Formats: sequence, structure tokens, C-alpha cells
Amino acid sequence: MSIRGLSKLIGRDVKATHGDIQVLLAAGLLEKIGDKVVFPYDGFHVDYELKAVA
Repeated sequence: MSIRGLSKLIGRDVKATHGDIQVLLAAGLLEKIGDKVVFPYDGFHVDYELKAVA
């Protein structure tokens, strides 16, 4: 899928989507193989905690 196609699918502009992809590549969540960007996992799990400011 192209960046333009992904942008349309997720409702974001192309520039923002490209930036998101670059961040995910730098974090190791996406990989570049040749001219393709891939998600090389079956899935992922994220834990996070939200705390109220006292």
C-alpha cells in the first residue's frame, strides 16, 4: 500500500503519515526491506499507565 493510500485509509494527510512511518522505522516497529516498509511481527502488546496529577 502506498503512503497516499494509507493516508486516505486512516484519514491523515500524506506528510503526517510519512512522518509517522519515519518515527516507527526509527523505533524499530517497522522495517524497510528494499523499497517496501513492513511490519515484521504477528502482533504487538503495549502497556501504559495513566496517573492523575496531584
